[in-house]
Amino acid sequence: MSKIHINLTMLKALIAIVEEGGFSRGADRIGVSQSAVSHAIRGLEVAIGAPLIERQRGNMELTAMGQKVAEEARGVLQAIERLRKLGQNRNVCGTVRVGVVASIASRITPAALRDLRRNFPDIRLDIWDGTDQEVHEWARNDLIDIGIAGICDGLNAEHFMEEKLLLLVPEDHVLAGRETVLQADLQDARFVVPAMGCGPQIDGMLGDAGVAIDVVVRVREKETLFSMVRSHVGVAMVPELALPTIVDGCVVRPLDPPFSRKLFLMHGDASLNSSARAVADAFRRASCSFAFCLPDEAIQDDARIEEKTA
Repeated sequence: MSKIHINLTMLKALIAIVEEGGFSRGADRIGVSQSAVSHAIRGLEVAIGAPLIERQRGNMELTAMGQKVAEEARGVLQAIERLRKLGQNRNVCGTVRVGVVASIASRITPAALRDLRRNFPDIRLDIWDGTDQEVHEWARNDLIDIGIAGICDGLNAEHFMEEKLLLLVPEDHVLAGRETVLQADLQDARFVVPAMGCGPQIDGMLGDAGVAIDVVVRVREKETLFSMVRSHVGVAMVPELALPTIVDGCVVRPLDPPFSRKLFLMHGDASLNSSARAVADAFRRASCSFAFCLPDEAIQDDARIEEKTA
């Protein structure tokens, strides 16, 4: 029996040269010299008691034993990585305050919560839902750990996602019969516009497109906007993710060319703690997958969710 003990350096060296296709590239991958990699492989072959790599004319191939050892080595390294993450996750706990706009609150947040419950069950979320302006102000004053909104001035921020703006019209409106509404068709149309939130962005988009509208009224609450459109006060542009599946008495139509607005993930501190980073990652994954919860999939354990309104 060999007196040489198998260590992690040997296993990492073997996997590196197999996946990189050579000793030199394998050494670069794990940050050691080529001679160190060769030494590790020789030690592993002695410990195993059989050759693992055949070298022929500058090429290298695993022997039958080498293939078996490489497979086992991958399993060992993967298990160690899982153990390492257990140690990291031990400190991922506590309450993280997240400020979100309506579209994120209703569609992305439920999916992020499911992700967190699966991967970081010791994290509690304190959800603050508000307008773009409110979320930005909360983040600027460090009232929340993370904010997701359409305004990020003066904060640490990254592009989070873009959401389409769709046209909401009464079901018997002249534009309701069209599959797609041209931007030019909005010229001089009577509009109900959000007083806060994405309202200023809508003004800017229409202005940049050279479309002049007749703003009849500005409202704060989403339900009031829906009621105004339903009552033929005017049409409205609404973020896609903020729309329920059905708005009674109204229909939704896409615009051509489309309007969309950017949302940003922001925070006041230069860096996030481990728990806040885990929450930010969960929201990123939810935005990419669009794994939205339907009403009957709502999270049952509400003990972990506290909601605050402005």
